[in-house]
Amino acid sequence: MSRTQVQLSILVALAAVVFTFRLGAADWRGDADAQVAQIIQDIRAGNGWVLPLRNGRHIPDKPPLLSWLGAVSAAVRKGSGDALDARLPSALSATLCVVVVYGFAHSLAGAWVAWWAALMLITTPQFITAARDSRVDMVFCAFLTPALMLAWNVYDGTGGRRTAVLAGLCFGLATLSKGPLAFLLGVLVFGVCVLLTPARPGWRALIGWPVVAAGVGLPALWYLAATLQQGSAFVRLHLLEENVGRMAGGLGRWPVWYYIGPLLSLGLPWTLALPGAVAGESALPSRPRRFLWTWVIVMFVFFSLSFGKRQVYLLPIRPALAILLAGWLAPLLERLRSLTRPSTTPRAAHVTIAIVVAVALGSALVLRTGLGGSGTSPQQWSYWWRLHLQEHFLSAVVLIVGMGIGADLIVRWTWQRRFDLVAHALVGMLALGWTIGLSSDAIVRGKALSFQPLAQRVAAEVGATEPLAFLDVDDETAVSFLTHLRRHVPVVQSVEGQGACAPPAPGAYLVAESRWDQRSCGTDPRWRAIARGGPGIGSHRSQRLVLARFGEAR
Repeated sequence: MSRTQVQLSILVALAAVVFTFRLGAADWRGDADAQVAQIIQDIRAGNGWVLPLRNGRHIPDKPPLLSWLGAVSAAVRKGSGDALDARLPSALSATLCVVVVYGFAHSLAGAWVAWWAALMLITTPQFITAARDSRVDMVFCAFLTPALMLAWNVYDGTGGRRTAVLAGLCFGLATLSKGPLAFLLGVLVFGVCVLLTPARPGWRALIGWPVVAAGVGLPALWYLAATLQQGSAFVRLHLLEENVGRMAGGLGRWPVWYYIGPLLSLGLPWTLALPGAVAGESALPSRPRRFLWTWVIVMFVFFSLSFGKRQVYLLPIRPALAILLAGWLAPLLERLRSLTRPSTTPRAAHVTIAIVVAVALGSALVLRTGLGGSGTSPQQWSYWWRLHLQEHFLSAVVLIVGMGIGADLIVRWTWQRRFDLVAHALVGMLALGWTIGLSSDAIVRGKALSFQPLAQRVAAEVGATEPLAFLDVDDETAVSFLTHLRRHVPVVQSVEGQGACAPPAPGAYLVAESRWDQRSCGTDPRWRAIARGGPGIGSHRSQRLVLARFGEAR
């Protein structure tokens, strides 16, 4: 095998582990986390592929590519759609993005720049989080990234018509992931590139009819079908509220400097190298380097000037930034190899690390056993971490010991000035820490916020054909519950003039626990409470529900 093949094999294996470890084990962390799964279930239930409505009544907020990929996963796994089906497309898309970044960086500056660009991307916190999520952002990033890179190859004169058509297809798939934002970002990036880096002959292939057909025609077919199915309501939601509305402040107004902190903090530790990448020497040629900086700066400025802001909007910047950072770091590590010296690490450093590892293991054991009253109340996060440690204590041991070994290697190799090995040890620590840490956090949060026990109780008490409804509850705040229940539940309002907790007809209802208690519904002889459930953690107990029957005098 060639060095390129070896490196790619290692990178794909590492990405697969980091992005998929215990991916389907965590329950939903919130309703937004479960929306795609609900759509997947509707597709698998035969409710259509074009625009299946959430809970049979809500138009999905985003285009359906992620849901389609999840439905394919469910079909292959012969299921109806679960947490793994909803998250797996993001993990696979992130792995694809890593391969694309490696290939593009390799074509620009060789194997070692490509190697470090891919390693940085795999161990970037924001990239990992999005790769393990069930939202559209990673799929969007995974198609927008090759779209821009392929378009640059045509713009720079190294790609032909086939490359242009493939770039257009990637723009179309990115649009089917998140909407017309993909084309807007592409136009902005290359619009600025025209001013800084003039195009080379052959760039007109990017505006040929085959590219337009691949890039615009593909998503246009879906937009047309969805408009025919849902009419003006779809147009208003997808083109106005989800695009214009969000950019105009639909997510709240934040200062223009909002993204400076997330750009740095969600890219640590690699963003510490930003000053060097900006001012230092780079292995990247000047033209593509200017393109990559244009990519980063244009997107950063665009999202900063938009009123609506979410930290995940920075995700499409990460691939280009990883290549820029690697272009500075890889040759620096090569130059530092000459500084290697044979030396013995001070014994005190090893002893200190061993003590820290022992204390961490002891703390985990104390929490696992509940010594001193730690983790005793389900309303505290420590309770759910104690349950997790009881089930996955070996993972915690591997994490703590692995981090200790990594720290010891970093100290030893830093003392010996073997900085290339220090960097690789840091990658290993980051990969291990994020893999176990993020998966554990997701599992803990999922259990603390789970609606699964209540959904199982409701399914046992209320038959699939028996009427069931939410009473005075917004079903958009109960998506996690509905995903576990796997059925549509209508929403009804109390009958005015008949007092509190008065549904329009006898039957089974789901009522918000807070309203049930505030309205003293339990004192009404027409109600019979059956079960209560939902988040156990104190900060989210307002989402809990009560299952009760109305019309049965006690």
